[in-house]
Amino acid sequence: MQTHTPSRTVALMIALVATATAPLAAQDSTDTGLSQAGYGRLNQDDLSFGMRTESLDIRFTILEESGLRLLNQDSYNSLHRLVQSKRAQIDSVAAAFGISTPGILMVRYFSLAEGTRFDAQLLTANINARFWTPLGIVPLSSSIHKDRLGRREQASGIYVFDEPLTPFVPMAFTYGTTTANAWNSSRVETLQRERARIQSRATARELPDND
Repeated sequence: MQTHTPSRTVALMIALVATATAPLAAQDSTDTGLSQAGYGRLNQDDLSFGMRTESLDIRFTILEESGLRLLNQDSYNSLHRLVQSKRAQIDSVAAAFGISTPGILMVRYFSLAEGTRFDAQLLTANINARFWTPLGIVPLSSSIHKDRLGRREQASGIYVFDEPLTPFVPMAFTYGTTTANAWNSSRVETLQRERARIQSRATARELPDND
């Protein structure tokens, strides 16, 4: 992953909102490095974390398939379906920068006061001591375009990065001058344990019956 140079860092690209939804894709357990879907016991909260500024509550949810495969069936279906419904826009943002395997992150903003100043482009990631600037945003609400939010108004979108945001390493996210370090080693260990448990269970099911 390379830090974006000034020539590459253009105005943040906002993808168009799609009104159609796509059906849930078949669950493929053959993808390299992915756990088999349907064995997980975690829920959406295990892939989510938050931060607060003076006027915003911000909620992050990792949407990488390697993380989704660790969720229980209902949570997996819900988030996987969301990603699939926005896949065309996600791929369009990535293709504009020549990226074939983008990283994706859902971010939801909740305003705490009337007239809250808001800029969705202020979000950056810090992973392995490198700063990641999103390539663009696929809106989940029209308010993601606004520069001010009313009290209790929400804005949400899927942020597209130039590399997958693997949930198996610590990550930090910054909005303005506020940084969230909640995706720490403890969170990573929870996912690693669940991945190992799923792999163990899947292996046991594949063993021949010697009886």
